[in-house]
Amino acid sequence: MRDKDFQDLLANYPRARRSFIKGYEVVDEVSSEAMIRRGADYQKPEDYLVSFARFVRENPSRSRPSASSWSGRGAGSRKP
Repeated sequence: MRDKDFQDLLANYPRARRSFIKGYEVVDEVSSEAMIRRGADYQKPEDYLVSFARFVRENPSRSRPSASSWSGRGAGSRKP
């Protein structure tokens, strides 16, 4: 490791040429849309709202606030 030529070879070894090929005839189409993660799957916002509405209808006791969890106060108010 003390050989200066070897150290130079480690730092300045011959590297492969980097090349980039551009296909002028090829047109890429890029699109994006908002997705909501639901477990391991993703849903579009409108599909998520449909499934959430179905959950609320099928689980009324789990989707309504109980009297003990709802104080009827505004979001910014605190208990005294």
